[in-house]
Amino acid sequence: MNLLTYDDLTEVLENVRLDGRRRNAISDCPYCGKSQKFGVSLVKDHNLWQCFSCGERGGSFKLMTYFDRLDLIQEFFDVDDELENPFDELEEEDLDLELEEVELPEDTKKVASDEYLEGRGWYDESFFDFPVYRSKYFKYRDYVMLGVMMYGSLVGYVSRHTWSKEDIENYNKIQKRKGGYQILRYKNSDGNEFSKMLYGFDTIIEGKTDTVILVEGAMDVVQITQELELFEGESLRAVASFGKKISEEQIFHLQEKGVKNLIVMFDDDAIEDVKRLDLDKYFNVLIASTNDADGVEEGDDVGDLDAEQIEQCLGMARKPSEFFYEKVNIIKL
Repeated sequence: MNLLTYDDLTEVLENVRLDGRRRNAISDCPYCGKSQKFGVSLVKDHNLWQCFSCGERGGSFKLMTYFDRLDLIQEFFDVDDELENPFDELEEEDLDLELEEVELPEDTKKVASDEYLEGRGWYDESFFDFPVYRSKYFKYRDYVMLGVMMYGSLVGYVSRHTWSKEDIENYNKIQKRKGGYQILRYKNSDGNEFSKMLYGFDTIIEGKTDTVILVEGAMDVVQITQELELFEGESLRAVASFGKKISEEQIFHLQEKGVKNLIVMFDDDAIEDVKRLDLDKYFNVLIASTNDADGVEEGDDVGDLDAEQIEQCLGMARKPSEFFYEKVNIIKL
């Protein structure tokens, strides 16, 4: 799917021209500034682009997010601007929206760097947008803790043990024979229900973030944010619903922020929940499937995709009705 035209590109790029075959737009690179080194395809799916000086590459979503000009691809959502009140709004009194601030375990501090997360590809910027905590308290000493911020308050945290799954399983086998303490891979906060929270919620800018990519897990949010470089722009963000469902409370919170467009990037086996909720009553909804990305292996999720693969998924996103029609027919075949 091609989203951007030559005229669109002239609005954001400097010194734009067509190549000899009129198949690519050539311009100065917005990333490194090199003259006439930036090429954008006008014929390939997703308007793939690359700078032949600095090596930066991507597609329509990444480029328009960089310039904060998602309005240039709003037609992708097939929005009817003439509708005055296009969406249903959930009533606050019908929902359980109370979120209490949670306390961190004792001797726990926020950190601006972490060897474990950096080893998993975290950028320096991610520690500012997504708070990370480490604890000297013995029950959490080998866990990395990701805070869930909503409306400026810490309403929850998810903790992951830094040992590998194999090491934990081997340790637990020995402890089971001895009758000793076994390690849990995950330790999450008590109190607020995770089904009512959204990871990454406070990165949404009220009145400016029109579009949200909805994923299942916290690490998926960070991966999309880094790969699409969502740190600087305002119109696109990623959030996680902590699982394969989205609740009415989570829908309400997104509406409160003014979100209009929702791109759901759950695993395909979880999309049935989206269908049952009729999400398109509340947002312009698209479904992006990880199966549409080249090189995806069985078991890969959003957190395993690179920028080009994420762009492929977004570029082939379709309306729920189209997605379910295709899925049913594939099953029949």
